[in-house]
Amino acid sequence: PEQAVGPGARLTVAADIYNLGAILFELLAGRPPFLGEHALAVLRQVTEKPAPRLRSLTPHLDRDLETMCARCLEREPSARYKSAGQFAQDLQNWLEGRPIVARPVGIPVRVWRWSRRNRLLAGILGAVLTLAAASVPWGIHSWKLQAAVQESALARRSVAVLPFLDLDSVAADEGLAQSVANSLQVELDRIGPARIKTMPLLASADWATAQQIRNVGQTAKTRAILTGTERSVHGKKRISLRLLDAVTAEPMLVRVCEGSRQDPKKIVSSEVGRAIDAVLSTKDWSNLAQSKIDPGLRNRATREAIMAGHELVFRYTATDLDRAINLFKEAVRAEPKSLLAHAYLAMTATSRTHFISDDSFLKLGEAEAYEALRLSPNSKEAHRALAGVLYQQGKFAEALEENLQSIESGGADGETARFIGMTLDTLGRPDRALGWHSLAGDLSGVSADACGLIGDCWTKLGDDEKALKAYSHAVEFYPQFLQASIGLCHLRLLQGNFEAARDLCRSSRWNHGGLGEGEQIEAQVEFFARRFDLAGKLYAALSVTDVNGGGSFYGAVSYQSALGRTKQTTGDRIGAEMVLKHCLQTETAAVKRTPANPEALYRLAAVESSLGMLQQSIHHLREAVRSGWIDYRSLAMDPRFDAARQEPELKTILEDLAVRVADMRVKSQNINYRNMEQ
Repeated sequence: PEQAVGPGARLTVAADIYNLGAILFELLAGRPPFLGEHALAVLRQVTEKPAPRLRSLTPHLDRDLETMCARCLEREPSARYKSAGQFAQDLQNWLEGRPIVARPVGIPVRVWRWSRRNRLLAGILGAVLTLAAASVPWGIHSWKLQAAVQESALARRSVAVLPFLDLDSVAADEGLAQSVANSLQVELDRIGPARIKTMPLLASADWATAQQIRNVGQTAKTRAILTGTERSVHGKKRISLRLLDAVTAEPMLVRVCEGSRQDPKKIVSSEVGRAIDAVLSTKDWSNLAQSKIDPGLRNRATREAIMAGHELVFRYTATDLDRAINLFKEAVRAEPKSLLAHAYLAMTATSRTHFISDDSFLKLGEAEAYEALRLSPNSKEAHRALAGVLYQQGKFAEALEENLQSIESGGADGETARFIGMTLDTLGRPDRALGWHSLAGDLSGVSADACGLIGDCWTKLGDDEKALKAYSHAVEFYPQFLQASIGLCHLRLLQGNFEAARDLCRSSRWNHGGLGEGEQIEAQVEFFARRFDLAGKLYAALSVTDVNGGGSFYGAVSYQSALGRTKQTTGDRIGAEMVLKHCLQTETAAVKRTPANPEALYRLAAVESSLGMLQQSIHHLREAVRSGWIDYRSLAMDPRFDAARQEPELKTILEDLAVRVADMRVKSQNINYRNMEQ
């Protein structure tokens, strides 16, 4: 009976005793205790009626068997046997002909004898007790039904709040989660009963992955999970709230609030509270989830094109990316309102520029990213697509903002966390980038790519020991991943150990025809080692496949500027001036497009130095440093700055950068980055 009244009841072993009694009843009587036309009718009888006496159906059975069966089928759990062992012992007693515990001799017999002597008084007392006995179960039953209804309502309107992710510190904020829970409780209580509880992360370094959401939902026994992020924007706190289905981990509601955390009860506004209440009041969430399915996935042909293109992207070759672009274009033509088709097309076209500096791909990516954002302003995929475009355009601060909005809209994932780390590294904050690479490892596991990026950060910070450890780990455990070998070669180059760098180049098997990064590091080693004849040949070969390439690689050495500098050293001054002046126009235009791009400013300063424009070079170099350029070791070795090497201002810039990096390095040593030592 206690199980049939509704969800949320706390069941005990007494429920199992009731079930054993029902089995014994059917074995002895040949039918269950309750019969009905359907299951609902049987359940109603279980909650409203006592079980029939066994001997009313089978009079020939022993009274002790009837007593034991009735004891098991008592509607009140406390009236049943206390344990299955006690029940088993009574059955054994009956089989052996001994008295059963369920039928002790004593007070009942004495009461019966007294009532026979005082029939009138016993009748009156019996009537009174009967009325009282009849009213008590009814009251208990009514109370239980009311409690069951209330529990069912609370179960439908139950939310577990997980710690929020602080995007500024890349750490969990349990205090904000508690404040959000309190604020949400206040707002929902104004509408109806609700149960809000805070839950810790199930693992110290885990975040709200789909499996995490499901585990929390099962542990907390709640219908929904609320999580989100916080960060500072222009002096105010920006808090994102994501309400998720505790079973499927699908997002039911996303809201972004801006304001202060001073009043914990006001974090969730009345409007957001009503929106959450509307979701919780909806009995069937399948319709909500169905409405969020992308139109491109509803059409079979379009869905197949999107999935096939998505699979090709992960192969990451120029040919496969071209095939993926064509598939996504087909999907866009078939379903113009498909957010995923536009977003994936934007991402793939942007990735294609990694293989060749072709503005047509970047323009396609930009148009498709903005179209995806127009279709769904709060889409995680749309923000990620635009972030990739902005990064390739050199608008790193804007790319960082889009990536943060992506996490606010759709939660953190390993790929986005890693992208944010790369962007912060480019903006001259490798110390902050390490925290995001650590989070990426928590979300998707430590990989060769992660080790390489961590090594790059420590290289920027001047901690060569930790950089070497990260690169070596990747080389040892992921030998097929050449990025770590390239990073290790770059580290030896910055240390001035050119022969060790050359040995690495000779022992590594670069993926010729890919991104060309192996060939780039070979050329840069010889360029920085001032073997200009060989460096010129290597950069000339690279220029054949990508004439405008090289600028976003280590040291921001574009192929053409390196060629111009090598021509100067080999006596081809006319050829050098022609190449460098063309570079000057290219880099000047790049700075005009992205005036806060540290790499573009550095490249322009390098070309100006090579052309003897020393004041302009120092000016743009300072602008590059102000925008985030901190790679002073590359600057100290870069042959393009030879003409400005004796300038006092250049020496001051190098000294200031060394101090700044040392300060960041010291602060970074005191932070416990997860996964860094694994």
